[in-house]
Amino acid sequence: MVRPPARRTRPHRRPAPRAEPGVRTVEICVPHPYCRAVPGEDYSSLDPPPSHKRRRWSLTAAPPGDGWVEAHLHRPDCAQAHGGSLLTDREALAALADPDTAAACPICRPDRVLRGARPNS
Repeated sequence: MVRPPARRTRPHRRPAPRAEPGVRTVEICVPHPYCRAVPGEDYSSLDPPPSHKRRRWSLTAAPPGDGWVEAHLHRPDCAQAHGGSLLTDREALAALADPDTAAACPICRPDRVLRGARPNS
């Protein structure tokens, strides 16, 4: 009989909560733009900001050698976004409106998502 190796507890992870027999608890982490409400679940304890106040776009300094703009606008999951400030949809649209100030990241292309956004939302 082959036995799997014993599991070790990792100090950087918290132990999983105890569940009913036959029920497995899975803990995940997903950025808020990709989450959907599960029907039948109570989310009254969560108080997310209204959609017009959510800060989900990242504005970072342009890479060295890019003489065209001062900053690049990124999607929340873009690998090129390091640091910078978070913007709402309205602020991101305003930043992209001035071509001398900010440009859309050529990797994640946030302008494609913002193209469908309403300016007053």
